[in-house]
Amino acid sequence: MELAQIRYFITAAQLQNLSKAARVLNITQPALSKSIAKLEDELDVSLFERAGKSITLNESGERFLEYALNSIKELDNAVDSVKKQISSPALFLGLLIYSEKFMHCLEGFLRANPDVSFNLEHLAVSPFDIDTNKYDMLLYPQNQLFRKYKGDGIVPWFACIQRKIYALP
Repeated sequence: MELAQIRYFITAAQLQNLSKAARVLNITQPALSKSIAKLEDELDVSLFERAGKSITLNESGERFLEYALNSIKELDNAVDSVKKQISSPALFLGLLIYSEKFMHCLEGFLRANPDVSFNLEHLAVSPFDIDTNKYDMLLYPQNQLFRKYKGDGIVPWFACIQRKIYALP
């Protein structure tokens, strides 16, 4: 059984017409008929009542359609999930100081953007040993030791992450 056969079956079942289904699927009507016949042979059961080009599902076809729709939906969800995981942004955050307000802001960001993955690393190193190219965001104290770093200071009640502003509690 092939995935294409199941998708062809679903389309034919929904449209109840082989010619229309073939046009929608961008295949020939004989190719669609052959694919459905092969599926029925494999299942060893007829799925449709046929009357010329019009078709209707029989009891076995209705049962198979229910499972086919659920299976395709789950498969499509799995594909979407994998694609999102690959394409979702991953943030690498370095913290030289702990800020409860920043952590609350980060929690709000993650609730609003559940598909964004991130790595949070607490740094216990000298300000001179930091590889700034490694981080998307670096939270550090505003004092003389860190004046060489460029960037925006965090406004006490707001933090901007990914061009969105999240209020801190």
